[in-house]
Amino acid sequence: MMSDEGKLFVGGLSFDTNEESLEEAFSKYGTIAKALRSALLSGSCDAAKDPAGLGFALTL
Repeated sequence: MMSDEGKLFVGGLSFDTNEESLEEAFSKYGTIAKALRSALLSGSCDAAKDPAGLGFALTL
């Protein structure tokens, strides 16, 4: 079983947020191993242009 230690859930992200901007925003609090923007889609008809506003920052 994987630990949730070091995982930070981030909700309500702008649709313009990407992994680089997410990592930049949280790197001022410590070393970020990986920043992930959710690949989940909100279910709209034009889903490719409407990603869910979710992400994770993984710390070391």
